[in-house]
Amino acid sequence: MTKNQHFIPRFYQKYWECEKPGHLWSYDKQYKTIRQRPITANCSEEYLYEADVDNPDNAMEHWLGKFETLYSGRYKKLITSRTCINTLSEQDKILICKFFSNFSARNPKNVYNNPENNLLAARFTLGIEDKKIDRRSINLLLATAEGGMSDIFSPKEEILGDFEETLRSSKIQLLYTAEPTIVFCDSIVKEVSCAGECFFPLCPNMVAHFSWDKNVEDRTVRRMTDEQYRRFILLYTRSRLVKRIYAQSKDVLEKIIRRAY
Repeated sequence: MTKNQHFIPRFYQKYWECEKPGHLWSYDKQYKTIRQRPITANCSEEYLYEADVDNPDNAMEHWLGKFETLYSGRYKKLITSRTCINTLSEQDKILICKFFSNFSARNPKNVYNNPENNLLAARFTLGIEDKKIDRRSINLLLATAEGGMSDIFSPKEEILGDFEETLRSSKIQLLYTAEPTIVFCDSIVKEVSCAGECFFPLCPNMVAHFSWDKNVEDRTVRRMTDEQYRRFILLYTRSRLVKRIYAQSKDVLEKIIRRAY
């Protein structure tokens, strides 16, 4: 039975692993401190996805784990092949949107705050009621997911589908940096800036850029400009939802702090 349940998957955090194996660098905005944190205990809470913590069943934990198993290989292929591609496929775009919406839905703020659109509510659409697991509903769901790029949240896609559809309607660019200066945080920042854009970190050298500007080219891969990096960092440092910011190196965090604060 899994007690420590991650809302930012460990396989994703490991892309930011620092010089100390199994750790990454963290900046705490409240206490203004920088230190290394172990990935195993980072971005997690005890029994986060359980309807009843006294009688945990790990049903949602297993469900989310299936998503990671199904798509993590494709994710790795996407971020390691960026040097030899200049255009994203439609399936690449769908994959990025799925990860962004999945990470958003499993964040603690979204698990609890909206009773009509959260993962605890999702338990009941899957037949998990009164601590009784309808194994047939779970198996049908997972069988659907194994079909390829079909929606892993089927058949009740309205639980998470709105945000994913919003992302799919945008123009997506893959922006990469020469140095590992991309950071991520403990709360998925869905905020759209005044420029009509938002960002999703993919690894220390790459970020997905979502724009609703009709003049932006869709599914292109290009070098991140200094101005784009500035806007990306501002969204993270100014967001009240963000408590901690993570990076592969201490130097990156120190530079961001000097620039933002």
